[in-house]
Amino acid sequence: MRAAAFLDRDGVINVRRPDHVTSWEQFEFIPGATEAIVRLAAGGFPVVIVTNQRAVGRGQMQRSTLDGIHARMEAAINAAGGSLAGIYVCPHDPDLEPCACRKPQPGLLLTAARELNLDLGRSVMIGDSHSDIVAGKAAGCQTVWIRDGRAEARIPAEAGATVRSLAEAADLVLARRIAPPDILVSVIIPTFDCGPFLGEALDSVFAQGYPSLEVIVVDDGSTDETEAVLAQYAGRIQVLGSDRRGPGGARNVGLRAARGELIAFLDADDLWLPGKLEAQIRAMRAHPEAGLCFTEMALFDESGVVLPCMLPEEATGIRGRCLVRGSGEDVLLGYIYSDLLVGEVIQMDAVVVRRACLSVVGAFDEALPAGAEDYDLWLRIAQRWPVVLVDRVLGRYRLRAGSASASGVTGGPGDGRAEWRRRCRRLRDYHGEVRRRHLERIPKDLPVEARRQLVDYLLNKGWQEVQGGRRTVARAWFRKCVRYGTGGPAARAAAYWVDSYLPVAVRRTLRELRRSLDAA
Repeated sequence: MRAAAFLDRDGVINVRRPDHVTSWEQFEFIPGATEAIVRLAAGGFPVVIVTNQRAVGRGQMQRSTLDGIHARMEAAINAAGGSLAGIYVCPHDPDLEPCACRKPQPGLLLTAARELNLDLGRSVMIGDSHSDIVAGKAAGCQTVWIRDGRAEARIPAEAGATVRSLAEAADLVLARRIAPPDILVSVIIPTFDCGPFLGEALDSVFAQGYPSLEVIVVDDGSTDETEAVLAQYAGRIQVLGSDRRGPGGARNVGLRAARGELIAFLDADDLWLPGKLEAQIRAMRAHPEAGLCFTEMALFDESGVVLPCMLPEEATGIRGRCLVRGSGEDVLLGYIYSDLLVGEVIQMDAVVVRRACLSVVGAFDEALPAGAEDYDLWLRIAQRWPVVLVDRVLGRYRLRAGSASASGVTGGPGDGRAEWRRRCRRLRDYHGEVRRRHLERIPKDLPVEARRQLVDYLLNKGWQEVQGGRRTVARAWFRKCVRYGTGGPAARAAAYWVDSYLPVAVRRTLRELRRSLDAA
């Protein structure tokens, strides 16, 4: 994977106008900009343009006109001996069409990294506005701000360096060769009356040995010895308070304070095993296209390990069906959206997620009950990005009565498997409601592989309803399949939908006719 130079356009490559560049005649290269691009490309940095062009969304310019301007710009750069790896544009007017690609959102950079196989951690974002720098930081890049004398003279806090031109920025980039910095990881631990277990959880975090770490503990109104336990870690952790908002609300408090490029979660009564963070950070660096990384977890109680691996039965085919071998022997990568719709396969403590992805899909839904809010968030992420599985047990989930997800479920020592099954059955009711909500608000820009998996899921659900004699319900599934599918699956769904209206005798006659034709 390569380190890239992401460049804003207006004010970096061409002279910024008070309105918009809407024709080639208005486009004027800044002196030295073309030569800087030539040097960056020759130095081994793919040069990628990421630019907001709201004039298209406002109707002040056709997209074809913008593409023509960019074609002539690229031709001029090529003629000078340089090259561009790609030009990524947000054409939306945020007042008319909010989107995830307009800077300061990192969408353009994340898309480019996925399509061009770029290492965001070793890349640099060069821009002349605060939104450029924030987008670069959110994507995990180093940042260089071009200070051009405009009114926006205050140096953005996120800027890693400040220069006066793209030529100076190229000098800086080529001199440093952009060594990858340690990625800051924010660990968020919500706690409510977990004093007897909290110290062990914190010790498992610090035992990771990772140098660039911030640990945020959110106390959700504990009345036990939690305060005394936290005092033992003064200076090593940040303690925040919340007023009995539940685990999802407490995590959101932590998210608002988090500064890390990667966000990890740990419940106050659970544990990480040594090497967990290192393995996940390595996997996320190797796969910048991934929005989330999770590991396998073991289930334990006071009697010992209850389940050596917590991936549920419905996930047993996930490795071969949805995931392919990634950057390492135990790293798998792929879209698992359909598997998540079937059942939850990701445990909270196993997750590391990019903060840039959370800025697109949002945080935990506090209106959902405990145990469902995380499932909802994983679905929102899996709709848009592939995920990485580090296929090793790297954490332990503690099964105990009184935990947030237990909600009254009890069981004595040695009864861990039965208690876990009861708890999973209870959570399935919550998850069913989450699935229904997701299937009502499927995003238009769903990636191709996630869309294919979704259509297969819808088709199977419809057929299950047909088999059960619930044809009215089945038609709703088939209609969704036709709406979101293409080709064969959509055609089969349309045929099933028509078939559901035919009398039983007619359907039987058609099936017999088809069998006789096949036999002939």
